[in-house]
Amino acid sequence: MEQMKTHIKSNINDPVFTIGVASKMLSVSPETLRMYEREGLLISYRTRTGRRMYSHEDLDWILCIRNQIKHKKLNLAGIKRLLSLLPCWEISPCDSNKHFECNAFLINDKVCWQLDNTPCRSKKLDCYKCPVYRMAPKIDNLKMELDISLRKS
Repeated sequence: MEQMKTHIKSNINDPVFTIGVASKMLSVSPETLRMYEREGLLISYRTRTGRRMYSHEDLDWILCIRNQIKHKKLNLAGIKRLLSLLPCWEISPCDSNKHFECNAFLINDKVCWQLDNTPCRSKKLDCYKCPVYRMAPKIDNLKMELDISLRKS
């Protein structure tokens, strides 16, 4: 009898790990993950019942946060400040006429997904899927990723 082959399609963005499994895989406590979320660094996917789930990409982001703390000697406030430099209006282009009405453009100590009064929020866009949030794990190479140059002004 021929064996049936089953193909499981998975995407690195699919939230498949519970908080318990993710914390074991990363050798951190579930409370650490909850704290990162409370601090606005991490957005967890929530099921209809409110259960936190994480994707492979989320795990990479958590490892990046841990690297910033352990090896780059940043604290959570430092990581937040670094993330606040992400020019969301460049990554997820918005109308330049709206910049002076947008807290993400005006407030320079928080990341757009930590703010309420932004065009994305008014459009009810999902921050978990946003390209700005998905760029966060690349903060080590932010300059290269965004092609920012000191000569550009």
